[in-house]
Amino acid sequence: MDKLQGKTAVITGAASGMGLAMAKRFAKDEMNVVLSDINESALGTAV
Repeated sequence: MDKLQGKTAVITGAASGMGLAMAKRFAKDEMNVVLSDINESALGTAV
């Protein structure tokens, strides 16, 4: 995914499930990732 390297993704619901999986994948592909979730403590664990 070289086209996405350096791009920025904003992910809502990033503390679990699909949001967390996407955040991990995008970070692995060297994207800038902005995470948000209603569950602040779970989001802190995800980071």
